[in-house]
Amino acid sequence: MAGYPSVNWWPHNLRPYESALSFVARFCALNGVPARAGTAFLGVEPRHPRFVSDDDVARVSSLLGEDPARLTDVLQHALDFRQCGTYAPPPAYSQGPSVRYCAACAQQGYHSYLHEVPWLTKCPVHLTALTTVPANRSGNIGERRLGAFKRLMQGHCAAWPHFAPDGFPTREPGALLTLAAWVRDACDASKRMQAGELWRSEAGTH
Repeated sequence: MAGYPSVNWWPHNLRPYESALSFVARFCALNGVPARAGTAFLGVEPRHPRFVSDDDVARVSSLLGEDPARLTDVLQHALDFRQCGTYAPPPAYSQGPSVRYCAACAQQGYHSYLHEVPWLTKCPVHLTALTTVPANRSGNIGERRLGAFKRLMQGHCAAWPHFAPDGFPTREPGALLTLAAWVRDACDASKRMQAGELWRSEAGTH
């Protein structure tokens, strides 16, 4: 895509807490490019999340004209337990090339990285159970997940890769704001606990 004069994207096209998987899949669909080309152009892997630097965020923002703050949230997972240190839950995500999603969100053309974190069993927006579907059998993990995600969203939302007219709002709904406040409180509490530790062994904290 390096030779293209422009790309089909616009500021604030990303939604709060949207997954990198959804971001890359929608970008590819909006620009009519295959998964591998879109992934290479963005430099964003639609696999299970990895660390993305501030330089990565700035580069993608300059490519697409997207809000850096929104990209930081999407690519660096602003809502997580990294600040909890050793008290954080295991950083493992769903195993294998699969996609976990909320059917109600999918009907709106939306998918969040929160749908695939191991410490949530329900959608934080709709409070409904999450469903896991297997990915394709061919290609690398990223391509397999993108293929499964594309079929999933097309089957749930006629407007996809756009959002449904009454889809996920630009601002966070109350349930997500409550969850964000709870995570912040948990991280603050873990910092206080760590400050009171006398020593730590491999077996636990004392």
